[in-house]
Amino acid sequence: MPGVPVSVLYLVRHGESEWNRIGRIQGRRESPLTGTGRAQAAALGHMLREVLPDPGIDIVASPLERAFETATIIAGELGRDAGDVRIDGRISDFDVGVLAGYPGWDAVAADHPELARLRLEDPIRFRPPGGESGADVLARARDFLDERKAAGRDALVVCHGVINKFIRAAARGITGGDIIALGEDQEVVYRLDGAVETELKANREASAR
Repeated sequence: MPGVPVSVLYLVRHGESEWNRIGRIQGRRESPLTGTGRAQAAALGHMLREVLPDPGIDIVASPLERAFETATIIAGELGRDAGDVRIDGRISDFDVGVLAGYPGWDAVAADHPELARLRLEDPIRFRPPGGESGADVLARARDFLDERKAAGRDALVVCHGVINKFIRAAARGITGGDIIALGEDQEVVYRLDGAVETELKANREASAR
């Protein structure tokens, strides 16, 4: 199917969390940013202040704590405040059903290694027991894009890397394994204009340890 035409989106992956830092990759759902994550967000905000044609664009974040924190830091760099950041549940991570009781994706990887791999590498095929399928999440992303199209306004969107992939996949009209070809560096903003994707790079020195 053809890509969904939308206003320009600036897609940002949330910064590094404490659980990412200590090796529990994509760990607990509510985990605040590290100092590195906050530096990443500030660097992105500084870059966006220089390149955004309209710093008053909509700012949307997933319900994840560190996504909201990233969005708030970026908003501050744009002269905005936390009240300007809107939370949207449609750009949240997978509802993992019965796996939700696990303390982090390290535990999921131990007991369900194939599921953990699919969630990151080929999320369209990911379906945890009792949870959302990749098709369900793709439908959420398409609904989000439809709303953005109706709004007719550019937006800065801060979300998990997996959902970032789905938003781009929905806008570009691709499915399946093609999703895995899309990068998700934490220090990068992707400018998505309809089906045209441009990579804008921030100051990577901000994430140096």
